[in-house]
Amino acid sequence: MSEQEQIKTVLDAIDRPSFVTEIRHALDTDSSGDPAVWVWVVLEDDTADSDEFFERSEVVKTKIVQSLREAQIDRWPYVRFRGQSEQAELDRAEAA
Repeated sequence: MSEQEQIKTVLDAIDRPSFVTEIRHALDTDSSGDPAVWVWVVLEDDTADSDEFFERSEVVKTKIVQSLREAQIDRWPYVRFRGQSEQAELDRAEAA
């Protein structure tokens, strides 16, 4: 199994709260040239407006980082959050 497939398997297995609609990732390097995995957590649009957003996002981020570490993924995880509408715009722009 490739590293890309291994990371996808790990991310797909994470128990996600209902407000997480998707988790995407890409392998690359960070600004210092070290191996990194960029993870984008796609959320229902109204989640970011919630008073509990910070706590909720930290729980998801912690699960992702712990799962990657337990799977012995050596890349540094960078976890970011996007709303569904933002992701849809990015997908449309990429397809054009």
